[in-house]
Amino acid sequence: MARSGRCVGNLPTASPRLRVVQPDESPARVTDFDTFVGNRYPTLVRFGYVLTGNRSSAEDLVQTALFSTYRRWDRLEDNADPYAYVRRAMVNAHISWTRLLSSREQLFPNRRNDQAPTTMMKSSAYKCGAIS
Repeated sequence: MARSGRCVGNLPTASPRLRVVQPDESPARVTDFDTFVGNRYPTLVRFGYVLTGNRSSAEDLVQTALFSTYRRWDRLEDNADPYAYVRRAMVNAHISWTRLLSSREQLFPNRRNDQAPTTMMKSSAYKCGAIS
């Protein structure tokens, strides 16, 4: 779906969009959330950029946090700060992503700069017992 709207810097501004209201959603809830997102989206993307260091990852992070926030939007108390809630959701999502990436297997072990790849392969083969 193509976005309409202006861009300030490289950050999109709030743009009018069509939205289908689900039967269990009250129009006031949708309007409040859309207003919040329209006002805070550029700020949230900047905060996401600080966390991730990458614009596209920052936008993904904001979308993930806004999705989880929207599901709980009606449970937020009136005196709660939704901006702080979304920022915390972004931090939690970023921590989860970082843990997922750090727990994956690495294809190649870390090698020292002074060690040639063939030397490293031979030493690994000796450790495995492939070469005696």
